[in-house]
Amino acid sequence: MGWCGAINYRRPAEVSVVLRSWEDRLGVIPVALGFASLTLLVTCPPTSQDDALHVAAEVAALCPDALWQPESLPPYVERPCTLEALAADLVKQPIWRLWWD
Repeated sequence: MGWCGAINYRRPAEVSVVLRSWEDRLGVIPVALGFASLTLLVTCPPTSQDDALHVAAEVAALCPDALWQPESLPPYVERPCTLEALAADLVKQPIWRLWWD
């Protein structure tokens, strides 16, 4: 598509591989692209903290800002910068917003 929003961290092919895996496992559908952001519709989000913890590690590996800068995209809810807190944000959440600075 030519989108290079994660270029400071990941090549477009790397982002595509992760999104394809999430599509198979979580029903992820990209619904919006910004300059350096990606919004995903998640049709089958994790339903437990344990399942979400594994996915949170994947999210953090793909998009470190999702872990370290939770305040960067609305809606912002204050949370610690830990995998456990990120995982709690993913449980039963149908919209995920990722961004790269």
